[in-house]
Amino acid sequence: MIAFSQFLGIAVISLVSTFVLFRFLNSKSAGSGKFMGFTISYGGSLGGFIAIFYLLYTAYSSVALQYSNSNFDLSGDWKFTLKTSDGTVHHGTSKIKQQPGNIYFDIGGVVETTKVDFSAYVGVIAHRKAIFVYENSQQEMGIAFTNLYEQSPKKLVLTFTDIKDRDDDLTPHGLIEFEKLNQSKSWFEELLEFIKRYT
Repeated sequence: MIAFSQFLGIAVISLVSTFVLFRFLNSKSAGSGKFMGFTISYGGSLGGFIAIFYLLYTAYSSVALQYSNSNFDLSGDWKFTLKTSDGTVHHGTSKIKQQPGNIYFDIGGVVETTKVDFSAYVGVIAHRKAIFVYENSQQEMGIAFTNLYEQSPKKLVLTFTDIKDRDDDLTPHGLIEFEKLNQSKSWFEELLEFIKRYT
């Protein structure tokens, strides 16, 4: 489903295109369709408008739907290990909020060893990657991203890079290894764990 403003934009583009076609190019168009049980015939500029509007609306809707839905689910509570470029290791916790099927997510958390918290300006899932722009309580900003291999991952490894002028602790990049907390295990995973424990 597209928003009203997008619908209005398609209508305006269709109207302008129809005007150009019929005013300057002397086009002729005709069409017919069923509406509420009646067959309606239309021609001239009205037929051109309806044809252009239908084509634009159909094309835009299919593209918009393709990029507004996601099969990936990152929501939940996570613990993480942060490894900076100077070799320092920190631990912390994080929460990711994501509506089911949405490409956008919100992430925030705290590095428990330094008591520095962070949050994302925007987080998005695109082309099997999760990407977010972050800022921490020390006003450092940067970007973090990871590849997604599972629809509901239990572990993530993110690469982060601070923006050059916003890096106060001189650790401009590193890795963050996330592990999901409170994971409910499938019966098969529990069975494998049981077998490993008692063999």
